[in-house]
Amino acid sequence: MESTALRQTDIPGFKGKARALYIQASTLYTRAGDEGRSDLLDEALTLAEKAHLSDPGNLQSCNLLARIQLRRGELDSAERWAGIGLGLKPDSTSILYTAGLIALEQHQLDQAEDYFARATRISRVATRAPVSLAHIHLLKGNFNEAFAEYRQLLQQHPDDVYLQSRLMEAAAGVRLDEYDAVLADELLQWFEFEGDISLLDRLTLGQLKLRYRAIQGERPLEITDLLDDPLLIAACSRFAMADPDLERLLTSARLSILTQTTRQLAIDNKLQPLALAIAKQTSLNEGSWMESDDEQQQIARLQTVGSKLLQLADAQSLAAASACCLLIAMYRPIQQTPLRPQLLPQRLQHPAFDQGVSQLLLQQLAEQEQRTLHADVIPQLGYDSQMPHPSPDFKQSPIAQLYESNPYPRWQYLGNYPASDYMDMLQKQFPGKLSHLSPRSQLNVLVAGCGTGRQALRLARFFTDLHVTALDLSLASLSYGRSRQADFGLSVDWIQGDILDVAQLNQSFDAIECSGVLHHMNNPLTGLMALSSILKAGGVIKLALYSRTARRGIQTLRNNLDTPTINSANQLRQLRFGLKDMDIGQQAGLSDRQIQEIVHSRDFYSLSGTRDLLCNPTEHVFDIAGIEDWLSRAGLKWVGMLASGQAVKLANEFFQQPAAELTPAQWQQIEKQHPQLFAGMYQFYATKPALADLR
Repeated sequence: MESTALRQTDIPGFKGKARALYIQASTLYTRAGDEGRSDLLDEALTLAEKAHLSDPGNLQSCNLLARIQLRRGELDSAERWAGIGLGLKPDSTSILYTAGLIALEQHQLDQAEDYFARATRISRVATRAPVSLAHIHLLKGNFNEAFAEYRQLLQQHPDDVYLQSRLMEAAAGVRLDEYDAVLADELLQWFEFEGDISLLDRLTLGQLKLRYRAIQGERPLEITDLLDDPLLIAACSRFAMADPDLERLLTSARLSILTQTTRQLAIDNKLQPLALAIAKQTSLNEGSWMESDDEQQQIARLQTVGSKLLQLADAQSLAAASACCLLIAMYRPIQQTPLRPQLLPQRLQHPAFDQGVSQLLLQQLAEQEQRTLHADVIPQLGYDSQMPHPSPDFKQSPIAQLYESNPYPRWQYLGNYPASDYMDMLQKQFPGKLSHLSPRSQLNVLVAGCGTGRQALRLARFFTDLHVTALDLSLASLSYGRSRQADFGLSVDWIQGDILDVAQLNQSFDAIECSGVLHHMNNPLTGLMALSSILKAGGVIKLALYSRTARRGIQTLRNNLDTPTINSANQLRQLRFGLKDMDIGQQAGLSDRQIQEIVHSRDFYSLSGTRDLLCNPTEHVFDIAGIEDWLSRAGLKWVGMLASGQAVKLANEFFQQPAAELTPAQWQQIEKQHPQLFAGMYQFYATKPALADLR
């Protein structure tokens, strides 16, 4: 989180031997942090106490003692030392900053905010208090305030990776009412960050909508307005355009380009950047946009013409084939078309073939080829590792078939945060509830139902000394994840198999993460019990389950439209169009609010996301108040909800308690008043008590 390194000073005001003792203690404190040695921290404490006794009126020894005790987890003692320091000098930025860190560790966000704000008012450069203040605002869900602060800090430190990551977190919750041309330029710069830039999508889409709304207030919007918008062009290749208005705008632009270009099979240079951007967007959303019958017929003709041109393979034919392929790619991921076998490298790399189109197609085809290669080496649970392919009697459940056809979720970015200790993170998240956890040289972690592997790779990247195993039914999903691990220099054990068969792993795990999986099993409790059986006593499990309250609209849609039977690409496109632009939602019994909740979900903007969101063949929903009993039947005990943003604010408003301390019954009370609070699932931790604890 924040650096706790003490500032180097010339140590003014020390008397006698206190100076030497302080230097020794400070040096050991720094070494203890660098080397992770608690014995050095204990030595530093002894020397710092002696320094204080030698010179009780010196501020710096109080600050050092507070920092040492903070790192040792002795928060009451740390708070006492910070209080002594503030008594000596109430306007000390260093003591105020330390006091803020202690309050933050105690989950006293209001108190921490006050300390950091006071330090910032005194000086914005003497400490990292401005960074910590922005962090507090982010934790409290004050996104606009946090965003403005991180934005200002980044102007001063543009290469700070920590600030970049936090800015994007804040941006995910920002709501702005006016178009900001300066911000639009900054967004283009932020797209080059190494972190999870998909967090910038809502802010980007909001700015685009505000710009086009302003133009429409003066005159009709034209396609040239899109051609001249670098933010739109850049955004289309980076994340799904998860907004119904922008989707309508881009489908209209797509039709305009198709209509202007089909006959001559040559795309105007001015239209080329937008056409490429739409093609990249189509790859991201998997061709989820609705098509008219006429468009479908034109694409079918283009596929026939394109095939003949690729066969001829002369310069003139390949130039026309290039335009043909780009038009098709605006409607279909090219690797899913009949042209796929003819898109040979020597044809795509021919000088007559447009370079931009060539790069796009080669990248898409290479990604598909990589996934195929990785699928060939992923072992199957319960079978010999030398025979990785599924046996003929492998369970072909409807769920497995769904994710084999539509691997989910499709993702591009992992994020970029400093590596930390997994158990230490949990203890800080839920203070006092996981005190039994102890540091270990390496943790064995299972991601059960890993899907396309993003969470498994995030664990391997963001936490030190984890051995991560990723298990899933879908070979296509596993190969998606495995093909990406080399991009980040990570290592994960990928295994195809059923959660019900996890005992065949012949391993026990310190931690298990199972998000969005159990509610798709025929019997979620049976799956949980299977996972509990391989979780070590004292181990932790993270679960994410659908909320009955949050999914009422989707449950109504599933029942009245029989959406679990919808599985083809064209059916999914029609369902999306019916919900977004027709009255199918109202006919199915949904309120306007419920329709809008679906239409504004990120998952609604890809075929795999839509199918997972609305058309899953098996789905169970839960009431959070009953979770404790459900967990106990599997030998597990509730720890706490993983809460942020609005949930943190509501916990304080309703119960004047930190969110980590709320019980499931308390969360149920909040959810009754805020039914969409857990639209993204309940996410919570449980632990498996040791036998002695059960007794």
